[in-house]
Amino acid sequence: MLLALDRVRDHRLGLVLAPPGAGKTTALAQYANTVAAPVAWYRAESTDGRADTLIAYLAKALSTALALPMDEPADLESLVAGLEGWPGDTALLIVDDLHMLEGTAAERELERLLDLAPPALHVLAGSRRAPAFNLPRLRVSGDLLEVDGADLRFRSWEVEQLFRSVYGEPLPPEELATLSRRTEGWAAGLQLFHLATAGKPVDERREAVALLSTRSRLVRGYLTRNVLEDMPEELREFLVETSVLGRLTAELCDQLRGRVGSQRLLEEIERRQFFLIPLDDEDAYRMHEVLRSHLEALLVGEVGADEALHRYGRAAVLLEEAGALPEALLAYCRAGQWADAARLLGDRGERLGADPGGWLEMLPAELAEHDPWLVLARARRDAADGRLLAAISAYRQAETTFGSSPPAEACRRERHAAAIWADPSPVPTTHWSGPLRAAVRREPLAALSADDQPPTAAGQLVAALARLLYGQLPEARRELAAVTAHARAGIVVQAAAGLASAASLLLEGLAPATPPLQQSARRAEDRGLPWLARQARALAAAAAQPPQLAELAAIRVACEAGDDAWGGALVALLLSVAQSRSGADPQPCAESAAGEFGRLGAGVLEAIALGMAAVGATRGGATSSNDATGRDAVTRARTAGRVSGSRWAQLLAALAADADGDARVLAAECGVSAPAVRATLLPLVETAAAGPRELPSIRCLGSFSLRTSTGEVSLAGLKPRCQELLRLLAARAGRAVHREEIVAALWPEAELTAGLHNLHTAVSALRRFLDDTVGREGLIVRAGTGYRLAAPDLVTVDVGTFATALHDARVTEDGPARERALHLALETYGGELLAGDGPVEWLARARQALRGEYVDAAVTLARLHLAGGRPREAAQACHAGLRTDRYRDELWRLLIEALARSDDPAASARARRGYESVLAELGVPLDPVPAG
Repeated sequence: MLLALDRVRDHRLGLVLAPPGAGKTTALAQYANTVAAPVAWYRAESTDGRADTLIAYLAKALSTALALPMDEPADLESLVAGLEGWPGDTALLIVDDLHMLEGTAAERELERLLDLAPPALHVLAGSRRAPAFNLPRLRVSGDLLEVDGADLRFRSWEVEQLFRSVYGEPLPPEELATLSRRTEGWAAGLQLFHLATAGKPVDERREAVALLSTRSRLVRGYLTRNVLEDMPEELREFLVETSVLGRLTAELCDQLRGRVGSQRLLEEIERRQFFLIPLDDEDAYRMHEVLRSHLEALLVGEVGADEALHRYGRAAVLLEEAGALPEALLAYCRAGQWADAARLLGDRGERLGADPGGWLEMLPAELAEHDPWLVLARARRDAADGRLLAAISAYRQAETTFGSSPPAEACRRERHAAAIWADPSPVPTTHWSGPLRAAVRREPLAALSADDQPPTAAGQLVAALARLLYGQLPEARRELAAVTAHARAGIVVQAAAGLASAASLLLEGLAPATPPLQQSARRAEDRGLPWLARQARALAAAAAQPPQLAELAAIRVACEAGDDAWGGALVALLLSVAQSRSGADPQPCAESAAGEFGRLGAGVLEAIALGMAAVGATRGGATSSNDATGRDAVTRARTAGRVSGSRWAQLLAALAADADGDARVLAAECGVSAPAVRATLLPLVETAAAGPRELPSIRCLGSFSLRTSTGEVSLAGLKPRCQELLRLLAARAGRAVHREEIVAALWPEAELTAGLHNLHTAVSALRRFLDDTVGREGLIVRAGTGYRLAAPDLVTVDVGTFATALHDARVTEDGPARERALHLALETYGGELLAGDGPVEWLARARQALRGEYVDAAVTLARLHLAGGRPREAAQACHAGLRTDRYRDELWRLLIEALARSDDPAASARARRGYESVLAELGVPLDPVPAG
């Protein structure tokens, strides 16, 4: 999205047109924070309709942003004359809520500004409706950039990132998928769901997902106030009447309503950006599901349930006649006309089964789980999502239900195609991917047999991927380019070729551009190919500078949670490559990928993963490859490379062993340069001897400090509010903080608009300070509608180290490892959170929580030491805890017991007296304490 908005530099005007709650303001604010040029911000109000009012506001915003002294202009010409004196190259004026000026003199004056302003000024506007500008003229001249609601909507992975990184409440995969479908990525819907479910148990959140688009009070209130309240009655009635249609065309709407004029109403609704989504067919639309559900409830309230059912039945007939089969099936189900639904499935089931879209989720379970065509559609959807075992089970169910009819054969063929990837042992198949499965298993070039590969796009793809697995990267890219240009290549084949080409660039160290990969991910998800979407996202994250390790780890978790074994293994391999490019150790992740590929029967990919593991184990020769671990890793990688027939795996093993001669020979066979691979793909090889670059560190527990490898960074050059912002973000240790929470903490007396402006200014200043003093860019990250520190990837924070240590202590079953984690937690806790900030309101709860976790850790560690026969260490843990909470009864009792076991009766007696003093202070009688 930010890349799309950045193209406004090449246009006079950028328009972000989307319905209420789509995230227009957030997108504009995020972009404003990334722009190096001066940015002036103006938010239109309904009272700004006069031309002189607009000019006064614009003059104030522009003079402030450009640091340009300017008298209050009398008219637009005076404002433009003042701007002519600005010496800069580029400036940006952002106009938010432009629709508030609709039909006013101010709107006309703003259009004049586009004609008169100096070329250096670009305008970016957010609006619910297209302004009454001469947009065709701007389009023809190339002066208009248009961004719509489809660009703003959250994709499924962005929903996952939002709840994981911004809200701090990750969602289970099934709940996440359902929420994404029901909201269709609508930003306000996601925010309303979060507000309604924050801190609630999993069962309540799951129920809230189910009710979100139908009975959610927050959603109904939002739609009523922000969408329907200002809508002309004619348009509102039209939407309520046609809510029974899943597909809207002028002809269908006219037939349903029994009168003409629907084309004009549809055009007006589209112009107003009222949740109407254009379909691939010309002049066809559908309603956003959240709005459709709300309108359905309004229809029932206005005409009654029986009449609503009757209208759904009439809509179903019209939709079936128009060939809109999925929509017709849904309408029959909503009308309760099950006989007609069964008839439609019997007559047109094959066509419905070929379109396993989101409509499947809206069908009643008893129908979707038993009708063979719908079961087949579910199998195809599972296969596209990488859930091979679920897909095979559904294919088998559909095949059995079809019996001896022709569709059963299609089920059998598709089931076998899925089975060859789910079964690690060879499975006979005539499917085009069969030779690719063989190439992944062993000897990739054997898949290049002319007999096995007819000159089809799919055959060319298999040949190119075989070369890629072998290691012939340039040849593979040439063949992949031919696949993408093939006239008869399908969507899946073309998408796979594009991703494979990007992977070849990444392996060779020629990092592919990330924007096309991100766009590929969006297209794949829109076309119902979530498996390819995840791989495109992973490639984009691995190719980023610096690589996005946390994003890759999250995609890997999503694959594993969704039973996508192949996707998880491929992402793990990509993560190991990205770790190596970042200077981190790729060995653990590569070993994990190798193990998974081995279980999948993918010997070639297993060998490549073992090659990456060997690079991590030996640091490419910087760490002696003669030690047992390094020697074993290199031997395994070399053996696997020879057995699998992958020259690329053998090249990685040679680099790991620092065998320059072998590496040059193998690199020449692969068509690449060994030094180039060493320098670009594996910077770890070059830097390991000197050690990885030390990350800057922040201390929040106790007094605040920021340190780099050269010492502590002075904050004297940073304004007090910017220092407060840094401390607030650091205290969250990489978790996102919502912008409104920051404003409430740092500018509690300010209006929200002014506070957000102050925040944007402070963030920009803080980023510049950190770039200059720490020498690392990207430490402050925009996360949805908030900000976070890039911890732990680019900076370490003691609060995060403390939390990680406690987490490790909770989850490990290894006793010594648990003790080590608890020791680390106690050592990391250097005192109260941001002790120097005094009794700040936003800190109180966090301080109390951390203090309690620290004392609990001391109790647990003391118990472990006592159980292990180490009373002196137990006493030390008790003393540490009591220094923070001298009223913790359990610590006193453990201390007395530990000292008694240490054969130090004097110390035990002193501890007992101290305990008695605390109890007396609290007015609590002394209970008997074991003497040990």
